[in-house]
Amino acid sequence: MLVISLDLELGFAALHSKSRRIKTMDFELARENFFNLIEPAKRYRIKLTVAAVFGLIEKADSLLEYLRSPCIETACHGYSHRSFDVLSEKEAFWELKKCREIAKRKNIKLNSFVFPRNEVRHLHLLKKFGYSHFIFDSNRNSALDVSLPFEIAGLKAMPRTLYLDSFSIKTHAKILWQLNKKFAHFWLHAWNINDYGIRPLKNLFRMIKFLEKETKFIKEI
Repeated sequence: MLVISLDLELGFAALHSKSRRIKTMDFELARENFFNLIEPAKRYRIKLTVAAVFGLIEKADSLLEYLRSPCIETACHGYSHRSFDVLSEKEAFWELKKCREIAKRKNIKLNSFVFPRNEVRHLHLLKKFGYSHFIFDSNRNSALDVSLPFEIAGLKAMPRTLYLDSFSIKTHAKILWQLNKKFAHFWLHAWNINDYGIRPLKNLFRMIKFLEKETKFIKEI
């Protein structure tokens, strides 16, 4: 099984910054990176799981056309992006309820939740609000240090296995090694695309399609 996910925290300044210039630049950059990533994903038929901060989605209707692309599965990344380990149960309930209301209003289907700051808490509330999966970085969460999907609290946990913050020779070696395993979950932030451009991701998508002829990959949750 192969999962590729992207955290849409780029655009976060558009929600919180007091500067109009930063709001505009950050939002436009989010749109540009989204477009640059979605086009090759469509071409190579790669399914992407996009973790969206719903406080931004609530105010940014122009992002909806991208989120509704057939190559995108939208995951909830919280309403405010506050870490769940600092939220009381009441506060977490409010965030999850708010996200569900926005998703219903914007006609966005939600099955997956990505914990802000990778702090896994309040799992019973995810089940209550209809989530079937959650995503976390096992390398940064010592309480859940695993590399394969597993069941917990009636949910399927999908650990991230490789952060695509660069495309060095070492990263390429890790990609090839993980593609030979039963499960791989590659992830990135939208701003990582600014660092190395879209070409390495196009090459990755091309390689996945080539390997798909020999191996049965599932590119979505």
